[in-house]
Amino acid sequence: MREAISRGKYKPGERLPSTLKLAEEMSVSLVTMHRAMQELVATGVLRRGQGRGTYIHEDFAGKSPKTQGLRVGMLSPLDSSLTDWAHAQMVEGVRQRARDLGIDLVLLRSGGDNRGECDGYLQFDPTQEQLARPIRFGKVSQTPNALLRVVLIGGRAGETEHGCVRVLNAEIGKRALTLLLESGHRRLGFVAARDAVSDASALWSGFAETAQSRGTPIPVSACVRQGTWKLEESGIERLAEILRANNRPTAILPGGHEYALGVYEAARRTGLSIPTDLSVIGVDDPPSARHLAPPLTTFRRPLLELGRLAVSELTELIASRGSSPRQVTLPGELVERESVARPGDPGR
Repeated sequence: MREAISRGKYKPGERLPSTLKLAEEMSVSLVTMHRAMQELVATGVLRRGQGRGTYIHEDFAGKSPKTQGLRVGMLSPLDSSLTDWAHAQMVEGVRQRARDLGIDLVLLRSGGDNRGECDGYLQFDPTQEQLARPIRFGKVSQTPNALLRVVLIGGRAGETEHGCVRVLNAEIGKRALTLLLESGHRRLGFVAARDAVSDASALWSGFAETAQSRGTPIPVSACVRQGTWKLEESGIERLAEILRANNRPTAILPGGHEYALGVYEAARRTGLSIPTDLSVIGVDDPPSARHLAPPLTTFRRPLLELGRLAVSELTELIASRGSSPRQVTLPGELVERESVARPGDPGR
């Protein structure tokens, strides 16, 4: 059906025959034809008017011929969530660019393309274990993944032979550490996902290695690491215990906005005032960051752009057939607000 549209058999804005008539013309069952029409509506090739029929979408004519008909599989970490603002922003960037190019998206579970229907794959913040595990087709593993067209969203440089688009998270960690030292802090803490998550691992390495080189190593006792995308209740309680200690941190870097919310909650439970008693410098800048009390100083990562760029890189990789995949990095931007101050100082 898509090929017929691409050949010009049906023009943009033209009303299509009934689903029954199309099924007869293409010698397929009515159920199959109905499903095909639903998928074409969902991916923006067709549009439906209530009581008026089904039409070729007017925007379809402007889509790049090299991407029409492509289907891309998205692989997310098992412990990720679309309610995580950072993950949702990257997925939204993927969706926007795929829509512009007329690409179908498939959300894959457990790293498997059971029907073998995808032309390429986007893998979000893969762990080392995921990078080593072949993508599965039904009960068969495709070995090695190097034979597939894959672009990673996140991850660390040099980890993989695949294409990769990522933020310079290690650089964010270094800049955060420098800012806190310049503000007079020497007892520092860190709250984020476990090191298995590439973004958290890079952020920690930049933060901890810079602290070590500056003579202010970060003790393990001042860190809370969890396996989920947010600081859960057990993690908030653990952080509250750390903040009640005599040698508690005076500043903390949380490795994501949901973790920053957990730090604010732990400070509330222990009666600490931000930033007078505890400075917090975050990562990511959703709209709520500026409405916290106090508004959060944070590093804004270009998450939408990451998603868009990943789709563009993957389509080029598919079209070029044999070109070397690229590894592209984007910087974070510091947004200074009111959550960082000198120890004991009510504001910067």
